[in-house]
Amino acid sequence: MPRAFDPGQRRDAFARYDGLAHARELAGQPLDPGFWSFMLGDVALAHIIGLGDDPRAVELLAMVRRVLAAAFSSDVAITTLTASLGPFHVSQGLRTLALAEWIATSEPQVLWFERALTAQARCFAVTTARKKPSLQFNVFPVIELACAARKFEQARAFLTRILPDKKFEPTRACTVAELTLALADGAPDPVGLAERFLRANLSTALEGGCYEHAAMCLHLASVAGLPGTARALLAGATKYVNYLAPAPARAPAKRAARAAPKHAPPPAPTHPRTPRVIASSEGYAQALAQALGQSTAPREPLWKQTADGWAVRAGGFELPADRAVLEARAPDLIELASGHMPLSAKQLPRLLRATLDGAGLSALARTDEPVALEVAFAHEVDNWWEGRRVQSPPRLARKAWADALAVHALTRLRALSFDATETDKDRLARGSRPYEPAPAWFWASRLAAQLEAVEVLASPHDLAVWLPVLDALPRLREVILHFHLEGAIAHLWFERRDGRLRGLLQSFKAPTSAPWDTLLEVALTRPFTERLDEINVAVEATVADEAAIRGVVGRHAAVGEVRLGATLREL
Repeated sequence: MPRAFDPGQRRDAFARYDGLAHARELAGQPLDPGFWSFMLGDVALAHIIGLGDDPRAVELLAMVRRVLAAAFSSDVAITTLTASLGPFHVSQGLRTLALAEWIATSEPQVLWFERALTAQARCFAVTTARKKPSLQFNVFPVIELACAARKFEQARAFLTRILPDKKFEPTRACTVAELTLALADGAPDPVGLAERFLRANLSTALEGGCYEHAAMCLHLASVAGLPGTARALLAGATKYVNYLAPAPARAPAKRAARAAPKHAPPPAPTHPRTPRVIASSEGYAQALAQALGQSTAPREPLWKQTADGWAVRAGGFELPADRAVLEARAPDLIELASGHMPLSAKQLPRLLRATLDGAGLSALARTDEPVALEVAFAHEVDNWWEGRRVQSPPRLARKAWADALAVHALTRLRALSFDATETDKDRLARGSRPYEPAPAWFWASRLAAQLEAVEVLASPHDLAVWLPVLDALPRLREVILHFHLEGAIAHLWFERRDGRLRGLLQSFKAPTSAPWDTLLEVALTRPFTERLDEINVAVEATVADEAAIRGVVGRHAAVGEVRLGATLREL
């Protein structure tokens, strides 16, 4: 899966760029069109990230132009190369030369693109002689070159002949075929169509490292009438990538007002919150034996009975025998950890804890009578590194969570889990703004106003962002944060007592490594630690250097008790 395109990371990597030496070496060798296409991609990337004037990019562009112009100096030379390399590589080389000349001069390169189109059409005929043409790999390359050569009607005739039943929508301009047909039709707003085409295609090209193709997309946009020189279009490419486009200005005061609670929560329960029954580490030995082929006994459903009732963990209840047991014990079931809700709310009158996402909670919220549910904790998956299951909570989505946010029958819900990890695209879209563990519409909901605890799978962030949340939600007492770290999970748990905060750091192994130190430096900043009395440390391992633990954690906050061989606390 392509990652986000991060201009900052690309600039840092370009500082170590060493492709120029290899290009100098191959400049005197037999022509390799694929290599020079890749080199032009490096030139395009340099312009996109603001380094087009770097001497290495300038020299490389000149070298691409010189080598390819010499190779394709005449029709005879092109014919000779076609016989030796084949029409595909010749078309690739001619296309690269045309784009290089466009970047250098900003002048239309109709002649070079016409020659590339001739070679690509011949390649198409050979490739599709015995098989059905691929839209992406056979048809679109021909249409791209026809559009670049301004042969719009020729492109229309080609599409009609090759794909007589294919319906394109020129007004969408999401593909090169649609853009070309729109230009053939004399679209009234070609610039708008060009920008729509770029928004639909540039991010994919940049994320996949196809920088030469990104340059081609920008050239096609210029053919459609998008103003600007080639270099200016390349330099402005990122504004067509949604997560890199400048974010509109926001009004902080209004945003803060929206985040404030607007609803009076129901009366606070007087009894303690129902604790976890089946720990995440239970059943690990059986799971490991199965993974090693040492056991064929089913590992789930895993049942456990307490004085208060039954608890179960299962991926599902498809087998009739499992279903029968579930239905028999349903009236006394208090904890359900499953991938879905197997029974109705009426069949589970005492259910206090369940792994439910927004859709599941909304379904419960729509029931006629208040439900007993107190905790919606995270679904979990195996983590062989730590010998336990780790949290895999649901993402917040306004539509799926709508009824749950309005509470309705969820008047007793006191704690829930959600996933707030950032993707690379999220991080780039956020820019310099602070990390947000949840959107403002969540904190302003009736549901948030009645919560006592939230459990969040998060990206590393400054915990000071939680202080306004705690100030705005007087009932919220506990925040449990999980961070991916070194193939394992780091746990930070802090709770409010008499206006002050107490913390608990939990880990499978001693939190003394460099990644731990980096995480704590990001999370435990001065604005947060000024309201933090101390932080205790619980390590599941029985052997660890307590002095080293205190040294690492103590650099960031006051350390209280350090316990080894501890049982990790869970929501």
